[in-house]
Amino acid sequence: MLVGPETADDAGVYLLDGRALIATADFITPVCDDPRRFGRVAAANALSDVYAMGGAPLFALNLCCFPEDVPDGVLAAILEGAAAALGEAGAALLGGHTVRDPELKFGLAVIGEAAPGRLLTNAGARAGDRLVLTKPLGTGVLINAFKIDKLDEAGLEPALREMERLNAEASRLALAHGAAAATDVTGFGLAGHALGMARASGVGLRVELARLPVHEGFHRRRSSKPSPPPAIAPPRSARWSRGRRASRSSRRVLHSAGAGAILPITFCALRIGLKDLLPL
Repeated sequence: MLVGPETADDAGVYLLDGRALIATADFITPVCDDPRRFGRVAAANALSDVYAMGGAPLFALNLCCFPEDVPDGVLAAILEGAAAALGEAGAALLGGHTVRDPELKFGLAVIGEAAPGRLLTNAGARAGDRLVLTKPLGTGVLINAFKIDKLDEAGLEPALREMERLNAEASRLALAHGAAAATDVTGFGLAGHALGMARASGVGLRVELARLPVHEGFHRRRSSKPSPPPAIAPPRSARWSRGRRASRSSRRVLHSAGAGAILPITFCALRIGLKDLLPL
């Protein structure tokens, strides 16, 4: 075992016949109303764990947690979007597993490969390294604003484009420029993942807030006072499951998080590469 659970890295790594095999599993709740785009984002999110380790994906399995009552074509579109992302990554889809779940979730288990001597982990940062973000911050704020109708589809579009974009090129450049460490910044945000890298590497990280790249409108929405939730509100999963009968069935069809349980998660939004300031 080259990388285990001790450092809470993005994936585990096992040495087999001189090959460093990377294993990860990741799934998310929906981030938009377009099921095909959600499938692509979910796949990119899972694949990013492999790229963050300096590897290339080999094959994957679908992880499907699907409600029983869904509009026709939605589940197929999710799988089509994920398959398209896997095709772009050059990875094969070998199958998967499906369970019934009132809250829709989808993702992948991914196996990748890296050169044992070229692994990128969250424990390799050294004093004097430079921090590089390959995508802007703030997707979690924008997604949550969209879920509560404080942001329209046009406002969410820039974040969706970034979430769909694979981190393959960022990983290649990190290796080419001799990056010492990397991590995939997702659910714990920049601060949480930076803390994880600092602890695993035994170093301190200095971040200048003014220099962080963010999506347009992030600071404005972050500083605005949130509206209190209604006293009685059906969970998103209930609204979603009524999609067949609702006159606006396409609206919010994929939002399955409860109105009071929205998490500030940035899915597959960033990678941190160290040592050289890459021209990204």
